Amino acid sequence: MTLRTVLTGLALGVATTTAGMALAPPAHAAGWTCGSWQHKEFATSGFNTDVDIRFCVKRYTTAHAGFAEIKWRDGAGVKKFDNFDVRIRLERYDSDYDSTACSYESAINLYESNERECSGLYSSSSRSGGWSVDGYVAYDYDADGEGGKTWSLRGTALIS
Repeated sequence: MTLRTVLTGLALGVATTTAGMALAPPAHAAGWTCGSWQHKEFATSGFNTDVDIRFCVKRYTTAHAGFAEIKWRDGAGVKKFDNFDVRIRLERYDSDYDSTACSYESAINLYESNERECSGLYSSSSRSGGWSVDGYVAYDYDADGEGGKTWSLRGTALIS
């Protein structure tokens, strides 16, 4: 590899980055898929809080992994939630291989808007076919006296 090849590659990388183009593979790339964004407006104190979530699943050579992406707007200001857990699971043909939960009530109560990733789903199984990620949100509005509620979410498409 020549110095010119290296410098040209670096220049293209800088141009791509400064143009604001995403460097991650597209959601439909082989071995990787994300579901569509799912939206809910929560009737919270102060301004209603808007939350968007999607799930993603990825195939490696000898393993599978998954995660959820969460974005919110109109958090903070006043306490919104006593509980806001994103619970996700990695499945193969509806059999659970791994699960995890990420708590976001502190972050939503503190930040007006933000983005986070709930990761950690992993299976060393190299079995192919039928892998997906799905989950739900368990939440409890602050001081409403009604207890916890659930927001059920659609999972990803199946991958190998």
